[in-house]
Amino acid sequence: MISNPMKIKLDVSNESGIDCDLPRLDRIAEQIAEQEQVAGIYEISLLLVDDLKMAQLNQTYRGKSGPTDVLSFAVESPSNQPESGLRTYLCDIVIDINYILRQKGSNNFRTEFGIVFIHAILHLLGYDHIKKNDKELMESKEQYYLETLRELI
Repeated sequence: MISNPMKIKLDVSNESGIDCDLPRLDRIAEQIAEQEQVAGIYEISLLLVDDLKMAQLNQTYRGKSGPTDVLSFAVESPSNQPESGLRTYLCDIVIDINYILRQKGSNNFRTEFGIVFIHAILHLLGYDHIKKNDKELMESKEQYYLETLRELI
């Protein structure tokens, strides 16, 4: 256990109308943060959108056409430090509800949403899947958290 644990402050803007179970997402994020032993305060803005909005964001920020399931934006820590000395990180996650409904396969919506949310949190913590070694590490972390957090997924 670290002396300055990571704190998560999750703010949801839901343009989809589908319930995302904010307390469950808070627990998922907090448990990953605790196990990853990352110090700091993460203020995460979670935006739930439809295909049209996601396609616009995907084009604007990644230069790719069409929607995707999730976009994660880790922002540098602001220069002002809270009194505790912990750095505060402002982050954004955008999830396309329609995309999740299409890609869920045999999963129910709740499970698929949890999988995508875990993926997004890991991106915010610095994991990536562009290079082969990074992809293998991120996939093993995802699998670990899917098993560890099964009761929340």
